[in-house]
Amino acid sequence: MTVSVTLIDINTQNFEALVDKVNEVANLVSNSAVTANTTQGLTTGNVYVDGIFSVTTLSANTALRGGNVDSSAVLTITSNVAITDTELSINESVFSSINVQTTGTSEQIVDNFDLTTYQAAEYVVSIKDNAANGYQVSKLILLHDTGDSYVTEYGVIYSNSMLGTFSANANSTHSRLTVTPTQSDTQLKISRTLIKV
Repeated sequence: MTVSVTLIDINTQNFEALVDKVNEVANLVSNSAVTANTTQGLTTGNVYVDGIFSVTTLSANTALRGGNVDSSAVLTITSNVAITDTELSINESVFSSINVQTTGTSEQIVDNFDLTTYQAAEYVVSIKDNAANGYQVSKLILLHDTGDSYVTEYGVIYSNSMLGTFSANANSTHSRLTVTPTQSDTQLKISRTLIKV
């Protein structure tokens, strides 16, 4: 769609004509779609859209973010997908990562999630012994019934020895995944998938 606005002749038209023209442009911008077409071209700069933005293919060289020109915020894609700086949500699942540094060999909470929002979680856990360069990887599935939490671990692989054992529990609001490290200085990197209630 192309919209044309005629120019004002300042020699023959008055201030009232200028006001009318400004109102015409404001009306056109607020009620018309703004489009940009390039063939093998590049559009640069900041664009802020307060309303609906439609695109067939959107490509960003360095970043695509929510918010406005001045500050970042959550970028929500209304096709049941939401992307933030820490997680990706698609329909009934939420994907995120967790990084935990443990100290000591006592039981420690590595993750927790709200009982009323999420029913279950799947984890891929990588553990590194920072002192001896030992490694362990395993998968875990956690389920709660609002009173108790249950976890199973499988696919366990380790290089030197087991670096931690996992368990689960629940309090009145959250289900929690815990680890009991066998070494005093370990790093856990976790890929987590939450499933909504």
